[in-house]
Amino acid sequence: MYIDLLILDQISQAPRYGYEIKKTIQQQLDVLLDVNNNMLYPALQRFEKQGAVIKEVQRQEGKPSRNMYRITELGEQLLRELLLAFDERLARNELEFMIRVHLFDRLEPVERLRILHLRRVFVADMLEHVQRNRQEEKRSLYAREVSRLGSDMLERELSWIDQLLQWNENL
Repeated sequence: MYIDLLILDQISQAPRYGYEIKKTIQQQLDVLLDVNNNMLYPALQRFEKQGAVIKEVQRQEGKPSRNMYRITELGEQLLRELLLAFDERLARNELEFMIRVHLFDRLEPVERLRILHLRRVFVADMLEHVQRNRQEEKRSLYAREVSRLGSDMLERELSWIDQLLQWNENL
C-alpha cells in the first residue's frame, strides 16, 4: 500500500514519466525504500484501469514511446483514502508509518495526531515486551545484544514520535 501512496503522491504534484516517478521516490526515501519496476509499473497499470491515472503515450522518432501519467480526480480521492487508511494493523508496519509521516504535509493536524498515537501505542507495547523478555534472558551474548539494540531503537522511535506529537499539538 505504501508504494501506491508514493506513486499517487508523485503524480499528484505534476504529470510524470514512470522513470521520473521511480527516481524521485528513491531520491526522497533512499534509505527507506528501493523502488523497482516490478513495483512501479503494475501499480500504474492498476491505477489506469481504476481510472485513478491517465496514461498519455508520447511517441518519439527513432526511440521507444514514453508514457506520461496524470492523476485524475478519482486518483486524488484514492490518494487521500489510502493516506488516511492507517489502523492498528498498519501501525505495526514501520514502512507504512514512515511513508505517512513523509506525507504529513498532506494531512490536517488531527489526522497526523491519530497516526502518531496509533504508532506510539504499538511501539510502547513492543518496548515493554522486549524489556520484559530481556529480564528473563538466558541467551548468548549476541542474542542479548540484538535484544538491547532492538530496545534502544524502540526507545529512540518513541522519543521521536513524542517530539512529532509535540510539534503537531503546537500547530
